[in-house]
Amino acid sequence: MTGWDPVSNEHADGFLEPVRQLLPHFRATLANSRFTRKLLETRVPGFTFEVCYLGIDTEGIDASIGRRQQRERARTVLWQHRWATDKNLPGALEILLELAPRHPDVTFYLGRKENWDEVIFSPLWLRELYAANAPRLERLPNVRYGRAFSTQEEYWRFIGGVDIAFSCSYHETFGIGMLEQGYAGAACVVPCRVAYPEVHAGAMVVEPSRVSESISTLLQDPALWTQVAASSRANAAKYGVEGTVDTLLNTVEGAM
Repeated sequence: MTGWDPVSNEHADGFLEPVRQLLPHFRATLANSRFTRKLLETRVPGFTFEVCYLGIDTEGIDASIGRRQQRERARTVLWQHRWATDKNLPGALEILLELAPRHPDVTFYLGRKENWDEVIFSPLWLRELYAANAPRLERLPNVRYGRAFSTQEEYWRFIGGVDIAFSCSYHETFGIGMLEQGYAGAACVVPCRVAYPEVHAGAMVVEPSRVSESISTLLQDPALWTQVAASSRANAAKYGVEGTVDTLLNTVEGAM
């Protein structure tokens, strides 16, 4: 709804005309963060949007993971996003290529291999950039590709074994994936852009240029890693789907 231009990495008006046409038919107009609310109100004058946060299935994650095994230090790092310009795949590749040789005893996971978004978000230049870097990645014994999961529960069990999860996205209007990883027990590192500072207050929210440095710090400081993992989970717990449904119903009823 906010219109993303994958070439300039900026929001554009390309997808908003259908939104303008639909809005008069709704009594309650919703955004999933204050970030998206500001964007939409700027681009659709005359409408006031209510924020209704999305939710994660905390009960399902708990049931899938069970009791998380205690570790003395971080051993796994995950980047799990669509392979696209707005998720900054080049930045993720750069971070993995920098950190994996420096931390040979840590396993680094790169999403799901060639999990490309539609062509508009994964243009030829991005695919060529990955192809150029793939041989270097695959020579590193501690870099692995995430696999496809047959069920949601299987994916939740996987993230239940992740110690650090990170994002370097240019565009994130909420970040359910990172919330799930935080609730599953990962210490999350996110850039201080778009919706992350608002929604992911329990994570390490850092300048985009410091994401790699922050991951390295967590790998070397077990006490800090434990602290950030706890705060990431506590923050994510606030976005359980049960509370989200109640908020949505109250918002819609209040507008009628």
